[in-house]
Amino acid sequence: MKGMYMNLYKESPASVRQLKTFGFTLSDVAMLPNILECPKGYVCRMSGLKTIRSGAVTKLLNLTTY
Repeated sequence: MKGMYMNLYKESPASVRQLKTFGFTLSDVAMLPNILECPKGYVCRMSGLKTIRSGAVTKLLNLTTY
C-alpha cells in the first residue's frame, strides 16, 4: 500500500493530504480492509475497517467451499 501511495504522490505532490489508498489484509478465515492516508502531510496512518469473516469472504470472492 505504501508503494501505491507513493506512486500517487509522485503524480500529484500538491494533493498529499487528500490521497488515500485502499487494500486488504487476507488470512485463511478473515479479510481486513485497510486505508492508508496522510492527513497532515508528513506522517501516514493506516486504519483498519470492520473485519470480514470467513463465510462472507467466501461469498465476496465467489469461492467454492469443500
